[in-house]
Amino acid sequence: RVWSQYQMVLRSEKGYPYQKFAQQGLAVFLEKCWAVRNMNCRYITGELEAEPNTNTLDRAFENLSQFYAVLSFENFSSDVIAFLEENQISFSKIPNERKSSYLGPTEEEVMLIKKYNENDISLFEKWKNKELKVGEK
Repeated sequence: RVWSQYQMVLRSEKGYPYQKFAQQGLAVFLEKCWAVRNMNCRYITGELEAEPNTNTLDRAFENLSQFYAVLSFENFSSDVIAFLEENQISFSKIPNERKSSYLGPTEEEVMLIKKYNENDISLFEKWKNKELKVGEK
């Protein structure tokens, strides 16, 4: 998500928010753009402005455990189709209208993104490893 947003900002029209930081490189973009630092924890807790910390992460764990379902972007189409079928929701096509192509990040860039998103990484790993139960009542 972070790499995708960085690429989108770089490609956007002149004056796009945070573009001047993105043009200075990924490190500056991560430092100056709050929306690419632990955004999942921010969304899940509803605390968008404050920089996430361990308390935020604990609340994100608790809140996420109350979700009905969480779908993976790694298998987006198949997860969405399975979710819709399980919940008897009809569909004909899963569109992705904003898809674009760009090179992936280098290992150094991945490490930099991880540094600025440690809480989101912890949240994802706990969910991925099934340590965090979602949709179970």
